[in-house]
Amino acid sequence: MRDYFLAAADFGPEHPDTLTVMNNLTTSYHVVGRRDEALKMQEEVLDLYRKVLGPEHVDADAIEIAAPIEKADELLAVHEALDALAEHDARKAELVKLRYFVGLTIDEAAEVLGVSAPAAKRDWTYARAFLFRTIQEAEK
Repeated sequence: MRDYFLAAADFGPEHPDTLTVMNNLTTSYHVVGRRDEALKMQEEVLDLYRKVLGPEHVDADAIEIAAPIEKADELLAVHEALDALAEHDARKAELVKLRYFVGLTIDEAAEVLGVSAPAAKRDWTYARAFLFRTIQEAEK
């Protein structure tokens, strides 16, 4: 939390670097079990990213699922595609959240979701393809 306050003081509360620190804090909250706070903060970060960057600011070429979020536009693109996946298949969307935002392995995410590791691997493969296709289509 200290890093967030330092970034906000140095750069301002809506600077992309401050938002990245804030997003990293949401991941930490997920990891330590503060899920409700993490989800609330994640929504706040996304709203601020949209405000700061605007709706047309998407660079999907650099997106790699299960990588640390380093750019605001990556987070926005993934979040919007993730919303579409959640409408299509909520379990697959939850798996992506566990892998991408929380950093769990396939086996750990499978355990959290109460499914077998092979089922989680199939879901992960499908979800990555779905997200990639959705982000590509959004660019056009």
